Amino acid sequence: MIVLSRLGTRATTSDLETTGRGVRARRIPWEQVSDLWADQPNRWAEVVEAHLVDGSTVPLAGVPPADLPRLQELRQRATPG
Repeated sequence: MIVLSRLGTRATTSDLETTGRGVRARRIPWEQVSDLWADQPNRWAEVVEAHLVDGSTVPLAGVPPADLPRLQELRQRATPG
């Protein structure tokens, strides 16, 4: 049996949906995200991650570091304060 899955991340003003190596997608409401950052603070970063309020980290598949400011903007719009 062969299972094909698509790696990727979709972001909306309500949540992040990330699909990793498994079949299921994971939805993460913005309220659960404490921070977004790239593994290296420069243009050579390879992995963008969401740090959650429970202390866990979720890699955001398919998100280039150049898109990090757009993700941060979506998060700010979703979580007033």
